[in-house]
Amino acid sequence: MSGSTNTIDPAITVRLAELEATVVAQQAAREAERVALEVERERRIAAEAERDRPREAYEVLKIQVELARRRLVIAKAERVDTAAKVLFCDRTGIYGSTSGSTPTRPESWSQRSRGHRAADR
Repeated sequence: MSGSTNTIDPAITVRLAELEATVVAQQAAREAERVALEVERERRIAAEAERDRPREAYEVLKIQVELARRRLVIAKAERVDTAAKVLFCDRTGIYGSTSGSTPTRPESWSQRSRGHRAADR
């Protein structure tokens, strides 16, 4: 042994080189798989964002339609047929004659209008 510089068996050296090559190949395969998974995840995120964009736009439009519908219903409920009220006043004579003077709006009419608004909601 004193004169020998190489004390490792050549078969062991060959086996060790084979195992090191296997480890390097497995590490490269694992890195390639990780990169492929990362690319696939990015593609999935982009596809989900593309899918969700129309869905979010639909939700916004749905809210806008509901708001417009409510505004229309409220505006319709607040409309007052003044001709019918004047005719009612003339027929009943409760608030006096409407000729020459403008009838005042009774409090009950404003309460009735508010009641309709609450009922239509």
